[in-house]
Amino acid sequence: MGVGGDLSAPPPFPGCKLLSEQLKTAPPANESQVKNIPRYTSTAAGKARNVLYVLVGAAALILKKYYAGPGEQLVHNYGGNIAASFAVYFVLLQLPLPAVPKKPVAAGLALVLVELFEAFNGFGVMTNTYDPFDFVANVLGVGLALVVDTTLHFRARAPLARDGVRGD
Repeated sequence: MGVGGDLSAPPPFPGCKLLSEQLKTAPPANESQVKNIPRYTSTAAGKARNVLYVLVGAAALILKKYYAGPGEQLVHNYGGNIAASFAVYFVLLQLPLPAVPKKPVAAGLALVLVELFEAFNGFGVMTNTYDPFDFVANVLGVGLALVVDTTLHFRARAPLARDGVRGD
């Protein structure tokens, strides 16, 4: 718009018209500005999904002491590490990380955080018994979270077949 509301007059600053045109063609809120890649974690459903997986990890952490079955000793010793690492990954997905490398960045940050927790004996907040295999369990937990997140991402994007059933 020109000076004083006159539409025929040029805008007061040359960049104003360009900015208004860019705003009109902005991508939808659920898409990244880079290559129109969907941002599933920026939607309400994506955030709810991540919170659900944080709760799954927390529940596994709490309930591991009640497990009695095959590999009981492994579950009691390392299940907490796997569950906590799993939950930390989904917590970090809630942060405003860059949309394109969000999963690798969240996985890297989660791994650094849980490994530092192990190395520094629970940051003085919790008592932690040092076990070198805890570091491996943390990698498994973050890896499991990445597999779950990626698998669900591809299942959500799978095209519908003609009869309305998702194609596999």
